[in-house]
Amino acid sequence: MAAIADAPVSTTTIRLAESEDLSAILRLGEQFRAASPYRDVLVQNDDHAQIILRKLIRGEGGAMWVADRAGEVVGMIGMILFPHYFSGELMASELLFYVDPMSRGMGLKLLRAAEAWAVACGARSISMIAPTEDIGRIYARFHYQPSERAYVKRLA
Repeated sequence: MAAIADAPVSTTTIRLAESEDLSAILRLGEQFRAASPYRDVLVQNDDHAQIILRKLIRGEGGAMWVADRAGEVVGMIGMILFPHYFSGELMASELLFYVDPMSRGMGLKLLRAAEAWAVACGARSISMIAPTEDIGRIYARFHYQPSERAYVKRLA
């Protein structure tokens, strides 16, 4: 996602998300959805999102971090962990990743936190989503390689 580009960063820290961060995470999620290709195929359902986010915050099947600048959540990354269908090896995968455009330098720090967590959990690989070619090129700079392309179609 559009979250890694380098930019100057001051007093922003990366920390595990807490329940008190839910409204800010939902706001960032909607900001991302509205500005991304998902705007045409997915609707925002905050009730459902809160169920998923609470599980990540509790560490149930994944984890969630935020970029916190002086008490304001300006970025987020949520990861899930599962045994891959092909190999049975543990794989970490992005569920959501977004940084407010004014704080884009925090994307790499969020990604590094997710990578460290994946390693600590025993994951053998990590999967990130690149909704645009530009984001794909950024991931490639950090040794990610494309594995497939996803297409989404709204059915109802």
